[in-house]
Amino acid sequence: MSDNVKNPSHYNRGKIEVWEFIEDQGLDYHTGNAVKYIARAGYKDPSKEIEDLQKAVAFLERKIKVLTNIKAEKENKTFEELLLPHQLRYLEWRYNERLKLLEDYISEYHKDQNEINKLNCIIAYYVASEYKGLLRQVKYNEKLENFGRVLEKDGVL
Repeated sequence: MSDNVKNPSHYNRGKIEVWEFIEDQGLDYHTGNAVKYIARAGYKDPSKEIEDLQKAVAFLERKIKVLTNIKAEKENKTFEELLLPHQLRYLEWRYNERLKLLEDYISEYHKDQNEINKLNCIIAYYVASEYKGLLRQVKYNEKLENFGRVLEKDGVL
């Protein structure tokens, strides 16, 4: 195997490789992937530094969801009942930001129906859907469903 497979430079900048750190610390899938994306941000592909950091955040948010669901099951509470007010506001904010981003991507797709714009729409839609899944209240469904109908009509979904 090549060095790019066994020993890629973007994971080997310090005294220990990222996977060695993850194994040494006994990190789970979600946390280990967040560490991986943080470690490579700006090094594997400098033009994708923000994307790598967003991926790290996505893995951490998923881990929080998993842990919260486990706690909810033990305490027989819903996910939302376990959230502190500022946590709920943060999730609402993230969801609304994702909807704005999705709206922008749909607008770009309508201007130029290329594969990149199509992929951006798909990713933004599914990320927003994950947030909607966290926020199960009915008030979060309508806008995303409307975007879903637009994307289906346009042949994106």
